Amino acid sequence: MVNGNLGPSQARAEDYIAAGNDLAKAKTVLILLPQNPSLDAAAAALALYLSVSKVQKTVNIACANPLTVAFNRLYAVNKVKQEIGNKNLLISFDCPEESLEKVSYNIENNTFNLVVEKKSGYPALQTKDLKYNYTGVSADIVFILGASKIEDLGVLYQEENAFFANTQVVNISNSPAGGLFGKLNIFNTQASSVSELTALFIKKNELPIEQDLSTNLVAGMEASTNNMAFKTSADTFEIMAWLMKNGGRRNHLGQFTPHQANLNKMPVNWGAQAPFAAQMSQSNPVNNANNGNIYGKNPTLNQGNNLFYKQPKVEEPFGTEPDKEGDSAIPKPDWFKPKIFKGKTKV
Repeated sequence: MVNGNLGPSQARAEDYIAAGNDLAKAKTVLILLPQNPSLDAAAAALALYLSVSKVQKTVNIACANPLTVAFNRLYAVNKVKQEIGNKNLLISFDCPEESLEKVSYNIENNTFNLVVEKKSGYPALQTKDLKYNYTGVSADIVFILGASKIEDLGVLYQEENAFFANTQVVNISNSPAGGLFGKLNIFNTQASSVSELTALFIKKNELPIEQDLSTNLVAGMEASTNNMAFKTSADTFEIMAWLMKNGGRRNHLGQFTPHQANLNKMPVNWGAQAPFAAQMSQSNPVNNANNGNIYGKNPTLNQGNNLFYKQPKVEEPFGTEPDKEGDSAIPKPDWFKPKIFKGKTKV
């Protein structure tokens, strides 16, 4: 296992191809997420799962903790498990060692029989006390997406660290705090998202691409870039265009992405210009009441987010006097005529 605190800022083109070649040789594939993954990482992992599932391989995807409701619109989210050991069947039950007389097995008509014989004087084993589980990981290649270090996998790594030390691990990450913990590392801190790197991996290796996995990758890129508003490059938009050509849909997770929750913390008075996200919809009753004037008199903007636009105060031009009887600030016609002032003092 290669370890390091910081890796290169740019992924090497040969790493994409090398990982693709190893994937082509593998029969069993394991895709893992760190504990409490970002929406971007989850979207990328699920997209990779959907793609690899179409090339006749046994593929599993897991995360140490269950994914929250925030991920429920990602395709294939129901495939994420919380355990990775599926090689060996483990049968457990409470039993003091001194109570055992003998343990044996036999196979009759292709049926395995485990025989547990207890010493006299001890209660017989009850079937309700039996517990079944799996242990031992079996995979030819492991993809870890969105982790800064392998320990981010939590119990998935702690319980199977010997397996990871002897298995081909591919690390896909754009984390500035990430390192080269994989035997192959698709690692680029300049990339917009893990989803962008995963899309490039799929594209470079000509893996299957279709609408659902494309939509997952688009959603991951949107979530990581504030709806493509920052940390984007020409490459980001190019891969986004490729995903959309393959059926990827924008705003699949809803128009409001997680960053927009911060809008509620914005000050009420933004000055003379309201932010783009605070524009009113055409159905806004205040807008209709003002005959299309979206500002009106202190209207409520984007009521769903409790955002309010305060109409800026209009300063009067210097040297003019507004009409006291009306709302207009246009001076009267005689205002421009010369004025003759008369006084009582004789000069």
